[in-house]
Amino acid sequence: LKAQFLQEINQYMSKGIVDISLEDIISTQIAISRAGEEIYRSTSEIYDRDKAINTLSQSLKTTEDELSFENKQMLFQISRIFIRPNLIYDKERTIRRQQDAISRVPIVDGKVLKNEKIVDANTRVTPQIYRKLYSLNVAESKRNQNAFGRAYFMGFFGDLLIMGLLYTIFFLFIYHFRKEIYSDRKNIFLIVINQLIVLGLGYLISSLNQAAFMAVPVTLLAMIVSIFYDERVAIFSTVPIILMLSYIFGNPFHFT
Repeated sequence: LKAQFLQEINQYMSKGIVDISLEDIISTQIAISRAGEEIYRSTSEIYDRDKAINTLSQSLKTTEDELSFENKQMLFQISRIFIRPNLIYDKERTIRRQQDAISRVPIVDGKVLKNEKIVDANTRVTPQIYRKLYSLNVAESKRNQNAFGRAYFMGFFGDLLIMGLLYTIFFLFIYHFRKEIYSDRKNIFLIVINQLIVLGLGYLISSLNQAAFMAVPVTLLAMIVSIFYDERVAIFSTVPIILMLSYIFGNPFHFT
């Protein structure tokens, strides 16, 4: 029984028992400092106290040997007393190393000089060029948000003008070519409500992920309008929404 006890204890102590929960360790490896030397070990190879006790309990239940049930119970109770953490978490040292690792990550991925052309016509947009264009768009958006006076008014008025023209084209088409739809408010409400739903979903998706434009159900709007009316109405009701969604997803119209 004594040999069995020592074997069980050495099994867990040799692999290491940390004094914090394994759920609090987000890295896949840990550094263990022993006698001035550091060794790296996978997080899956070590234990915390709860994991060690649970593993010991399962091991004793499934092991078939000459030990009786009472001896196994006694071995488990004694082992619980001696299973203690032998790896001490050094919080200050860990935080310092994390900050050093973060500081080594370059903040600037590339540079764009004044009046430098980012991309030329008929040029393949590489991931690096895309990041530059995206950064330019973010910088212009922040500048427009902080702008006042004529520049702010021109940008805001230009956006409203373009969106108003898009909807005007849609209503002019309905008025001249599909007067039976224009004369019935229920038909107009049906189309406008579906457009607003798609715009609302687009705004919600853009706030979660700017790159998830394909998740917006624009085709669903075209299908619904096409089912109730025809393909021409579906096209003229969908195109303004697509252009508005492009504005929502970070491709604004430029007015200076």
